[in-house]
Amino acid sequence: MIEELLISWGIQKGANFIFKDVLLRLAGEGFEEYVKEFFKNSAGQLVGLVKEKPIKVAFGQAQKQFLEKIQLEFEDADLLDEEIADYAIVLEDFIREKSVLAVLGQPLEQQLGISSDTSNFNVDILANTWNYLVDSNIDYKALPNDFSWEKVGKRYLRSVERLIAEFDELREILNAENLRQIKETLERQAPILPDFDLSKYQQNLKTAYRRLDLDTLAISGWENPMQLWDIFTPQNVINYGDRNSSPISVLNLINDTQTYKYTVVIGDPGAGKSTLIRYKVMQWTRKEIVTLPTKELPILIELKIYVASYKNGKCNNFLEYFCASHIVYLFEKKRTLTIEEIQQNYFIANYKDGTWHEILVLIVNILHEVWTAKLLQCVIDKDGVVCQYQNLFLVANCLRDIRNINEVRSIINQLSTKLEAVVANPANVSNEIHTRATEALDNIQSLS
Repeated sequence: MIEELLISWGIQKGANFIFKDVLLRLAGEGFEEYVKEFFKNSAGQLVGLVKEKPIKVAFGQAQKQFLEKIQLEFEDADLLDEEIADYAIVLEDFIREKSVLAVLGQPLEQQLGISSDTSNFNVDILANTWNYLVDSNIDYKALPNDFSWEKVGKRYLRSVERLIAEFDELREILNAENLRQIKETLERQAPILPDFDLSKYQQNLKTAYRRLDLDTLAISGWENPMQLWDIFTPQNVINYGDRNSSPISVLNLINDTQTYKYTVVIGDPGAGKSTLIRYKVMQWTRKEIVTLPTKELPILIELKIYVASYKNGKCNNFLEYFCASHIVYLFEKKRTLTIEEIQQNYFIANYKDGTWHEILVLIVNILHEVWTAKLLQCVIDKDGVVCQYQNLFLVANCLRDIRNINEVRSIINQLSTKLEAVVANPANVSNEIHTRATEALDNIQSLS
């Protein structure tokens, strides 16, 4: 099995490749763990397929290419084959280092379009890791003075480009149904997007909820030093649908997400419902930052604050934003929505409904502007008379915060013409529509 694997990596007998034994031992015990670390930036998309032959072949071919580039750099430094072979012992440890594996896997993931890491190839990590190994073991040789990690990196990147371009079987497995299922499973395990600032969010939650809420008490001249974490005492609860059930700790209940995926806690005012939820949030804030991407993200919505803001006309539109963000996520990240489906299912289906306008505006603002004109064209083409010109008002609102005017120049011109026709004939519309059309026209003309 190992011999077949090595042949697929391109290690031919008699070939002038000095580090064959390094790859031979790499293919032994712990091989799949090395593959996982190699593809760690892919947010799990390839990790679940480490047993598949194309993944193993891609890993091995990339490692061989990298070792060949190191050998070439040694040869450029005029080292003899025997001198080059002396570096095999340190290379065995070097290419097993997690940091090195991640660096080497990154360009493959980027070429395949599955990487969550968009940074450049980091030769500094390679150099620093090598120096660390050499400094910690007297049997390891230092590199020649004119050895260049930059040259190794550039040559390796060119080899990776050729490898991916010629590897049809690897691209086919990426498109397979089992990858889609694995990806969805891993996304459920790590639902937080990689560009979300978890550290900042964690700190903000600590600041907001770490102290006990004593705002309802008449206390003056005293700064509240009581920490929620120090005084919280979990209560026992019973199943509301089964009054004969035995009491259990409320923490055991809300922490058992396998049995209780959705939980509603009912209690009298002052029973501690809000304190319980804040305590649950604070549990998350005390976790190590490195573990957070695999944990559920707590979102605490203070309904009394939201209801008050809504009544006063100061709603922060978080529900609309979550809805719009999810639609864009399905389109850009998961690719389970097409732009045509967004057109049909959201814009065309809801442009007449004013309650949907804020969501549609947010979709336009979140999406890249190359899609703006296509989404808005399908709306502006509708008959404004039939829908009380809701289509024109929606398009005008979508263009409020547009950043690149050139992408939507045609839409702006069409909208201006249609709004001018409405404004020029006040007798044909209500005062409200005429006023809105006039304001929209002024705003659109200011964009030109």
